Amino acid sequence: MTIVDSGHRRRIVGPVVTTKQEAEAGLLQARAARERGTLSPPTVITFGEWIDHWRDQHAPTVATSTAGVVRDYLSIYVDEPIRRVRLQAVTVQVLRQLDARLVSRGLAVSTRSKIMGLVRAALRLAVEDGLILSTPGDLVKVKQTAIDLMRVDKKRALTPEEVRRLFAAADGHWLEVMVTILFALGLRRGEALGLRWSDINWKSGTVRIEQQLRMSAGQAELAPLKTKSSRRTLGMDSFLRAALIRQQERQAEWKAACGVLWTDSGLVITTETGHWVDPRVPNRVFGLLAREAGIKRLSTHSGRHTNISGQIAAGVPIAVVAARAGHRDGTVTAKAYITVMQDQIRAGGFDLGGYLGHQLDQDPK
Repeated sequence: MTIVDSGHRRRIVGPVVTTKQEAEAGLLQARAARERGTLSPPTVITFGEWIDHWRDQHAPTVATSTAGVVRDYLSIYVDEPIRRVRLQAVTVQVLRQLDARLVSRGLAVSTRSKIMGLVRAALRLAVEDGLILSTPGDLVKVKQTAIDLMRVDKKRALTPEEVRRLFAAADGHWLEVMVTILFALGLRRGEALGLRWSDINWKSGTVRIEQQLRMSAGQAELAPLKTKSSRRTLGMDSFLRAALIRQQERQAEWKAACGVLWTDSGLVITTETGHWVDPRVPNRVFGLLAREAGIKRLSTHSGRHTNISGQIAAGVPIAVVAARAGHRDGTVTAKAYITVMQDQIRAGGFDLGGYLGHQLDQDPK
């Protein structure tokens, strides 16, 4: 339901009604919308004003760090050409033009999809508030470009040989234990940095994942994990156990060297003074290790991707992989690792001969 402003009297325009009861119900909705302040002339509200309103409404419903990311995305990527467009004049073509400008800025399809997702959410709220009848956002599909197809995937799984070279390069480095944790447990960067010694059960050989170290308003902070599925307990193999023992010994040496300057943070991954590690530092370190190991592209996510891809390739049930990864369900895992799933489908056919316990001597002609 909208208002048409002709310069004289304003007319409320909405769906055609056939009964008095429907008309009265529509009028009540219009009055309620006016009281809420959501029924405004289309000549007044611009898309920029509306998406800022949506941002402010959305912020209290998410973590502070997430709200900060949303604010940054909208301020950087939702540009003036679309911000000046009247809300009710936003069409599929307008949104496609926005996406084209994002492509020209060299943004990957993943980033463009996130931006369009925010735009869709803002437009859906406009529908709910009666400012527009439908959202054109649902009709816009963000597609890969030729550059996307050529771009080397930083999240690709490393080969066993690459992992061996990486571990050799990290040997003795102060962040060596982080490399092992990421590959052995498949954790996210923040989860690894938030791991405490109290989360490790040496007797049962398990590791609890309960908190993360994240960036919020430009500052690092420890915070609990946001979802129930993210909080999980994982098994610890002998390789990881040995790495953790070495880290305990390393921290003991650091503590002795620091004396009273040592910070007892209780974290597994720390600086040489015991303080937590700024989440931005590992990215730079991994870049240096990649060059030393001769690996073309490497990020802190490479360990997680290698771990999860390896589980899928080994035939671990997708529901189990999802639980270990901290995903909501197997659908999320399958979508994120579709390439590995397809490889497994092609290679993992049913072997009837093996099932029956014999082999054919020759191929049938």
